[in-house]
Amino acid sequence: MKIGLVHLNLTTESGDPRMFLHISRALWLMGHKVVIYTAEFDPRCFPDLHKGLPVVVVPPPAPLGSVTGARSFLSKIVTRLRREKLYRETVRRLAEKIDTTLDVLICQNDESYYLGLSYKTMNSQAVTVWIMNNAPFYYVRRNSFFVDLVGRLKVFLEKQRAKKYLSGIDLVVVHDLEREKMIREFGKPVTLLRIPVDFKSFYQPAKRISLRKGQAVLLGIGSLSPNRKFEDIIVAGGLLLKKGYDTKVVLVCKDFWKDDSYKQRLFEVTRRSGMSERVIFHFEGVVEKELREIQRQATIFVFPNHINIWSMASFEAMAAGLPLVVSRATSLAEVLRDREHALFFGAGDTAELALRIQELIKSPQLYHRIAGNGQKFVKEHLNWDRYGDELMDVVQKFSH
Repeated sequence: MKIGLVHLNLTTESGDPRMFLHISRALWLMGHKVVIYTAEFDPRCFPDLHKGLPVVVVPPPAPLGSVTGARSFLSKIVTRLRREKLYRETVRRLAEKIDTTLDVLICQNDESYYLGLSYKTMNSQAVTVWIMNNAPFYYVRRNSFFVDLVGRLKVFLEKQRAKKYLSGIDLVVVHDLEREKMIREFGKPVTLLRIPVDFKSFYQPAKRISLRKGQAVLLGIGSLSPNRKFEDIIVAGGLLLKKGYDTKVVLVCKDFWKDDSYKQRLFEVTRRSGMSERVIFHFEGVVEKELREIQRQATIFVFPNHINIWSMASFEAMAAGLPLVVSRATSLAEVLRDREHALFFGAGDTAELALRIQELIKSPQLYHRIAGNGQKFVKEHLNWDRYGDELMDVVQKFSH
């Protein structure tokens, strides 16, 4: 098959571009003719994954990361509107350059799915697919009544826009049950495929507690966002420090959206928790070699999100032999079993989080069992070859 894959931004080595390029490469290795379309591309972004694959770059009217940095509530609204306008124009430009003879068009994440509607006018026989990792109409309740009201209005308007553009999408691929339910509400065909991990790339022998008693390096990874709840890792580390444990925290949290307010909040939480000399922030992100070294030096991976979300970083850490402590609110809890593959805790409950970490520190047997079982789960269930086969099996059902 002739397959075009679209991702708007391939400049940074992070989870979403990694997944996109893995899918592209998996389909190419299966013998399909693959072409990648993007608005921004850096050849240093996972070079081993895009090696040999044709990449068509259609520059946006302005850098996609240029509309950021808003602080006040009103400026955030204006910035959001400017960003949406920029992305719509970017998608329009891409639509003009995409090969009109494709058998399959796969759009991954964010506003790229707008392409389906315009592409169908040029090639009605193509199967159009949206791999939806982040739902643009996903709603998180806010504490402020006014902010919550505006948020609800935004989601309502986003859903109306989605109804229009989803009419050009034949199939939506999601990775968890909540997003599957969202798409079914639109009446669209949807399939659930769990996001795999490049196991061989991340593999390190499952770790054992061999450091001096009470020492632990807690690792958290993700884009800088309040939804990540990085502060809970810091607070838990502070609670353990007060109990006499030698805890440190490493956060790889690239600041894509220039969120100074959340960054300052993390600094304040660090100070109040007595962790000022014990937290390392990587706001610029890290390259692959650095990431492997950070994983090697870490003791426990923590994923504290309070919303339902998948986490490639968590499974990559498990592949690297780290035991996982994860919030029950995340979609990881749909596939992992508590006290077998990971230790679960209640979202936002930093005291319980600290207790789960303490359990692992105090029990070498539990630590190694969780690390080993988690690694085995990733190896057996999250495989890229299987993902490519399952994706194309579903796509072929829509072929004309």
